[in-house]
Amino acid sequence: MEITIYVILDWFTGGILATLALGIYLLGSKSTSTRLFAFLSLFTSIWSFSVGINIATVNMQDAIPLTFKLSYLLGTFIASIFFLFAFSYPYNNKISKKIIIILSGTEILFTYLILFTDLIIAQPITVPDSQYLGWGFGPLWFLFDVYFSFCWLSGISILIKKFKQAKDKLVRDNLGLMLIALIVGVIPPTIVGILFPRVGIYVYDWLGPISGLLWIPLIAYSITRHHLFNIKVIAVELVTFSLWIFILIRILFAATLREASIEGGLLVITVIFGVILIRSVLREIRQREQIEGLAANLEKAYVNVKDLNEHLEEKVAEQTEEIKRAYEVEKTA
Repeated sequence: MEITIYVILDWFTGGILATLALGIYLLGSKSTSTRLFAFLSLFTSIWSFSVGINIATVNMQDAIPLTFKLSYLLGTFIASIFFLFAFSYPYNNKISKKIIIILSGTEILFTYLILFTDLIIAQPITVPDSQYLGWGFGPLWFLFDVYFSFCWLSGISILIKKFKQAKDKLVRDNLGLMLIALIVGVIPPTIVGILFPRVGIYVYDWLGPISGLLWIPLIAYSITRHHLFNIKVIAVELVTFSLWIFILIRILFAATLREASIEGGLLVITVIFGVILIRSVLREIRQREQIEGLAANLEKAYVNVKDLNEHLEEKVAEQTEEIKRAYEVEKTA
């Protein structure tokens, strides 16, 4: 395998997206939209790593046919999860079991066709007049294109419909930002990862995962504005893990053992301080959430006491009125 700058960029992107997915899943709300977005980020991260392996494999001896097929299988997973996310966001709409069963059955079928047969993705091939390694396509290659296009176009159409129907300005702005991010972000992978290979162009495949650094954070920002997870924790984790990945790459490319040892010591130090920083941020957020919870409870108790006082005054007034009436009756008698 040949580790190039393109491979590093794809793996770096994968590390960033994996960090985002982990942070959202562990620290975000338990809503369906948030969990689906975490899985969307996770599978996009795995796809970025697989594309990096594909780029690093430049000759037939080093070829790993499974990674080429895995990249396309992950593409179907990403498309399915995005469709479910678009259906659920931003109101956490309940997804019918019928849709889940259909998508699950479709993914099982694609898993068999892609990984265990050559009907969709065939064995690796060497590009003519080039040392670059590509992959062939089987007779059922169009099934991937149809399903991938259906999920993305349907998901975007659902979001557009929700955007037009949204009356709340915050929801409308979030959906608008998300649509821009999706349209801009999905075009590069579609062109360089699906259309170009159809005509034998494989050298730009590395650009697909890089676009994830555009549309995934934008969607994350959009969801954050909808208060589905805490952006402060995500930002700290992204910066910390990015630093760890950068130092790890420097260790892999160290020219001497002494340089690798220095970089390794620096990595240990940054890991320790990074963990301390993340834990401190988490502690601060938990304390703030507890204070906000106490404030909400106090406000609720104040409202209850206020209502009780108002009702008490009404009851006292009623009792006073009854006493007056009884006194008047007795006086008259």
